[in-house]
Amino acid sequence: FDSVWGKRALKSLIEMCYAGTGLLASARLLSPSRVRAALDLIGDAKEREKLEVHRFLNRLLGLPFDAQQLLFDAFKTSLDLLISTAKKDGKYDEGVADITGSSVQLLKMEKKLWQDPVTGATAHAALLQTDRGVSFEAACEKLALALGSKARASPTHN
Repeated sequence: FDSVWGKRALKSLIEMCYAGTGLLASARLLSPSRVRAALDLIGDAKEREKLEVHRFLNRLLGLPFDAQQLLFDAFKTSLDLLISTAKKDGKYDEGVADITGSSVQLLKMEKKLWQDPVTGATAHAALLQTDRGVSFEAACEKLALALGSKARASPTHN
């Protein structure tokens, strides 16, 4: 949550509640007055102005459960809305991600996509194929282990 998108979501939530502006206000998904009342429990205007995501989430823990739930749901709604809008606009970037799977194969070698004329930094792309499933052999081994431990745990009655 403590990312560029999380920071924007928190800012959008605060703008909706106190200024009646921002993407979240136009979506009309939340009740600004209820969220504002819960946000008032976190701190005054000065504190809200410099509030960061990690501090916001920590302060939620000191609130009554209903206020925690309301503010977290409001923050999550704000975050989801910003991310979905950014994805539609082609502006969403998840950042660096690990590519995992039971098998990862390089299908096409890296190709230079772009080079910054000032710094010389380059962006490359490669085509990969991943298998995130379990092989048939591994599935059979897991089944045999599960059935074997189940048989030992519950003896049959004659």
